Amino acid sequence: MAIHMGEQKVYPYSDSESSPHLLRRNPSSVELQPECAIQTTLANDRYHGAQNDKEQDKNLKGPQLWREPRVNVDDRSSRRRSIRQSRRFIRCCYTFIALIGMSVLLLGVLILIVRPKLPKYTVSEGRVTSFSLSNSTSSRANISSLTSLSSSGAEQKRTVYLNAELQLWVRISNPNAMIGIDYRNIDAAFYYEGLELGKGSIPGFYQGHKNTTLVGLTMVGQHVPLSPSFGRRLRQTLADDDSLTLSSRVMVSARVKLGNWESGTCRVRIMCRLQISNPTRGGVQLLRNLCEFKLVHLSL
Repeated sequence: MAIHMGEQKVYPYSDSESSPHLLRRNPSSVELQPECAIQTTLANDRYHGAQNDKEQDKNLKGPQLWREPRVNVDDRSSRRRSIRQSRRFIRCCYTFIALIGMSVLLLGVLILIVRPKLPKYTVSEGRVTSFSLSNSTSSRANISSLTSLSSSGAEQKRTVYLNAELQLWVRISNPNAMIGIDYRNIDAAFYYEGLELGKGSIPGFYQGHKNTTLVGLTMVGQHVPLSPSFGRRLRQTLADDDSLTLSSRVMVSARVKLGNWESGTCRVRIMCRLQISNPTRGGVQLLRNLCEFKLVHLSL
């Protein structure tokens, strides 16, 4: 309710108002804020409210103390055990490598001192003492007479038996000045077109330092059965050619001796290709030989 006093108007106010001297603003004079400013104000209020909530939570919980994590005693012992095992393994590896290095070094020094060399094998002479063919094991005929036999159907189907004896003289040279060779046994055999015609062996012997030994190998084949086709080819070769090509294989078992030390058994294979004169014409001679030496087994 307004009270008119002259030309002035006095508006009543309630007792609850703390400042009666302040007048109310005219609603038309209130400035409106833009929408973005209102959103920014709301965001700031939310942020400050969240910070106040965090500070209140900290004050309620009290000061936080740092605690050392608990470590199990079994985990510590297992960790120490694994570390000790790894260190032991590394020491074993280093020891093994050192032993290998020392062994290689000692072996190199020994090789430089001893200077080992392989023995040399040479076929110096070959001799065919007998070479004959027969149509059965009981009746024998010289191969010169068999070459003139007729080639009838019955003769072509008959099995032929061979009797031969071949002697080879092998020169074995040991060029080593400090190494001896103990030959256990020597086995030999000779072949024609892959078929074994005879074999033989000699007992063992010892060969000293810087020594050359001439060894005679006698290989004998008795009643060796030949197929009819194989017998015909052999007769044809002996009738037409002036020479015969044979192959021989010699297996040598030996041990190396250096002072009081003796190695294990070593096996050596000698393959030779021998060309001899025609045995049916007498005066058999060794025309050509080509040998290959190969170490089959080595045991120290």
